[in-house]
Amino acid sequence: MALSTHVALARKWRPKNFTEMVGQTAVVQALQNALNTGRLHHAYLLTGTRGVGKTTLARILAKSVNCEMGMSANPCGVCSNCQAIDQGVFPDLIEVDAATNTKVDEMRELLETAHYHPAIGRYKVYLIDEVHMLSRHSFNAMLKTLEEPPGYILFVLATTDPQKIPITILSRCLQFNLRPLSIPQIEEQLMRVLQAEDIEFEAPALTALAQAGQGSMRDALTLLDQAIAYGQGKVIRQEVENMLGLSNRQQILDILKGLGDDNGEGLMKTCREMIRQGNSLDHALQELGQCFLELAMIEALPQSGDLPPDLEAFRSQWKAQDLQLFYQIVTQSRQDLPLAPDEASGFRMSLLRLLAFRPEYHSDQERVRTPTQKIPSSEKSIPLVLATPAIRTQSITLGMPQSHDEWLALVAQLSVGGMQKELLVRLEWVKSEGNLLMCHLDPENGHLKSFNNGVLTKALQSVLGESVRLNIQVGERTQKNFLEQKQEQDNQQKQQDIALFEQDTVVQMIQNQAQGKIDKESIRRH
Repeated sequence: MALSTHVALARKWRPKNFTEMVGQTAVVQALQNALNTGRLHHAYLLTGTRGVGKTTLARILAKSVNCEMGMSANPCGVCSNCQAIDQGVFPDLIEVDAATNTKVDEMRELLETAHYHPAIGRYKVYLIDEVHMLSRHSFNAMLKTLEEPPGYILFVLATTDPQKIPITILSRCLQFNLRPLSIPQIEEQLMRVLQAEDIEFEAPALTALAQAGQGSMRDALTLLDQAIAYGQGKVIRQEVENMLGLSNRQQILDILKGLGDDNGEGLMKTCREMIRQGNSLDHALQELGQCFLELAMIEALPQSGDLPPDLEAFRSQWKAQDLQLFYQIVTQSRQDLPLAPDEASGFRMSLLRLLAFRPEYHSDQERVRTPTQKIPSSEKSIPLVLATPAIRTQSITLGMPQSHDEWLALVAQLSVGGMQKELLVRLEWVKSEGNLLMCHLDPENGHLKSFNNGVLTKALQSVLGESVRLNIQVGERTQKNFLEQKQEQDNQQKQQDIALFEQDTVVQMIQNQAQGKIDKESIRRH
């Protein structure tokens, strides 16, 4: 029986030179420049998650320094040295799996060979994979050789967990961090592979495989091999979703339709079907979040791009505030899934939340609080009754003030903050002439006059409904400003609260039994 000649795609399409590397532009450029200028470091540390190219870069570097055509960033790939490295039989490339060679004796035996010159190449390259798995004694045995290696030795250490490597090792290496590959980068490479292999495919299937690869090209190519076998020589979206246990697109659209129609029964029916099929419910929430994001982008920025054709039916289905809330619900639900009794229960509750919660609006589409909602502490702590955009419920149109009392009523309607508010509440009205408002500011607060700018003018115009000029003169006041009146009212209210508290029968009973005293400063209105 003949042996199979099929080679796994992850091995067959492993990059053979720097130009074939996908992503990792910064690392590749740094290594190419080092090779072209002859400024090679004696020890490199490549870090990054699985399948991003650490071992591949190390082998390309070994080819670059040992190519028979000369040391350069472009190894020929055809000489005997390059071929031997590609086949894994080059005697001067020593690959060590630190996960299985953790003992100090094994490391010492390995380093003893460093005293011997390369057999056929220019450099003897030590590639130590998963170097963080070495024992503390093994790291100590490496220190001297790693610090002052012979000129013909090149160390390349690779790890997925650099935090576990002693600082004494890190300080002796030139470190490069290989980032996870983006979904478009993986998609593009998968498309090149399938086109070269002459295999029929659907683009959405490649997107699903790229997402499942989670930044790892090796994982994505392994899944592609599996998808080709599962789909009998084709890479079809439906087959890939079934293979990965993903919710198919139609189920996601059914959830959106049930949500738009406020159809709880329809939502639960789709939910039961997804659970029966054993689909990844976490992925379903991820897909819903992506849909809400795309719809929110079009709602907020209509010129930002085109919606996917299958989402066109939901254009303008929900307001921007609804989509923001839906997105928040599904992203939070993904975090809550591990805490739920089981994944199915967590997913059901997520759908129920989408049905149950909606922002509340006035008829003018401004959001308001319901009476049962508590005002956040940041708003309760503001010692003014100045309206803010978040809590303002109606607009009251006033005329130009003709007295100080009318001025105080006007100040209470203005929507300002920061130093402009500090200035506004300390002003005393003097007179109004046409569209000119004249006010006094006491000398001790004269430095606030510089904050009389367009913010105050716009706030006045929005309430008065006409153009306004505000003239502030520093001088002695004769009447209480808004801040003083507010403080006076607060003091009166506090005295009333203290009196009510002291008259409370429960308080009096506790005071009598415990022979205690009331700390009046601690009494707060809630």
